[in-house]
Amino acid sequence: MKRLRRIGIFVTFLLVFVLTAGAAFAASPPHIRLEETGAKDEYKITIQNWDSQAVSVQFDLIVNVEKPKYQMDWAVQGDGVYHHIEEQALEDGQTKLTFYVDRLQPISNSASASIGKLSFQKLKKAPSFTTSGYMKVLRADNLEEGEVYQDTELTLSRYRSSGGSHYSGSTRFDLPREWAEVSGGVTSVNGISCITLDMREDGRLSADVLKNLAKRKIQATLDFGSYQWLIDGAEVGDIPDSQNYYDLTLDLTRLQNVSMAAKKSDTMQFESAYDGALPFTAVLRCKAGQGGQILFLAHYHQQNGLLEYVSHQTADSGGYVAFPFRHLSRYAIVTEDLWGVLEKESQPSADSSGGSTVGSVLAGTADKNTPPIIVPPANDPVVLEDEANDPVSPEPPALDNVPEEEPESVPVSGEADSGKGIVIGAAVVGVLLCAAVIVLAIVMYRKRRGQQ
Repeated sequence: MKRLRRIGIFVTFLLVFVLTAGAAFAASPPHIRLEETGAKDEYKITIQNWDSQAVSVQFDLIVNVEKPKYQMDWAVQGDGVYHHIEEQALEDGQTKLTFYVDRLQPISNSASASIGKLSFQKLKKAPSFTTSGYMKVLRADNLEEGEVYQDTELTLSRYRSSGGSHYSGSTRFDLPREWAEVSGGVTSVNGISCITLDMREDGRLSADVLKNLAKRKIQATLDFGSYQWLIDGAEVGDIPDSQNYYDLTLDLTRLQNVSMAAKKSDTMQFESAYDGALPFTAVLRCKAGQGGQILFLAHYHQQNGLLEYVSHQTADSGGYVAFPFRHLSRYAIVTEDLWGVLEKESQPSADSSGGSTVGSVLAGTADKNTPPIIVPPANDPVVLEDEANDPVSPEPPALDNVPEEEPESVPVSGEADSGKGIVIGAAVVGVLLCAAVIVLAIVMYRKRRGQQ
């Protein structure tokens, strides 16, 4: 009996330890990330490991600039959002910025919440940031108490590399290439000036290069390895004076929420490093399906978790498509007609398909390993309104239906990180419980044999 009592105590202790460790693991704090947008002293604010049911958040940033010596703007992402910033001058010459964001519906459908963009003017040098670690998150089912964190961390990413999932932390890379460094690569094809730029090491396209492409009406191919951006210099508009570069790097991580919205018919997901409207048409050429397959481009809304139809094309014989964009954020390419677009087309034609097929646009280049030089015509560039004007679905999809399997690659956003952590934690709990049951069964079996 004493031995059985000891075994029972051990099993109880083991269960308590596993459950406590699992709860601590699941309750890991959110993470604040600041990223340069390419505009001078402008930063995108994202919160990772986010509670997808949260409707309100409070957090702070401490900037190493005295309050009277700067001007600040904050553009919030999302519709129906109440927001404001409280500024507090600190004794050491710094300023504490406390952010408040409230919305009637969940701020983000996934575990990564894009909060908005913060910009400064009249700064003599680039600012540095810290945080007190305090963050308060409210859910619709717990508006009074909420969840309070004291150890929230902050990452300041000066530049996102072309790898897509690797961030530079607080390290600043060299300035993007200027026109004088790349102008020697201009060639003439059928009387058209063209240039191919290798963007695999540095995905930033400087404003200086863009202005020269426009001035000289040069067609450019930006080679990122697995995909290419095609830009016609003749279509480049006015570039804001504050914009130093555009980072056209794509993060190709596949997130579970997006796959769920696509009913698992997504062949490709991507989020651009630059987020917002473009002063030029950028055509994305990539392999996203099989030859002859109809592929649909859709914009993902983080708030309602839905995919908005943009356009569709028929992949060429190599499975390539070429979609034009005038706005960048998070998109997916899917094979299923989730919107019934094809049924609504009474008389299919090249124009009704949201753009001519890639087979005709890139004739003679589809089966080559190198990207085409001549930019295909931008039939229907993707021009989206800001998130603030996006409609909100009255019935957002339930997150409980997110597939339990891990994503195909580990995203930076934290959505798959948190999901992966839960899966690993559950597996550990299951293994330990099974081990405890086996040990208990062996002891009981030996005791019975001893009594016989």
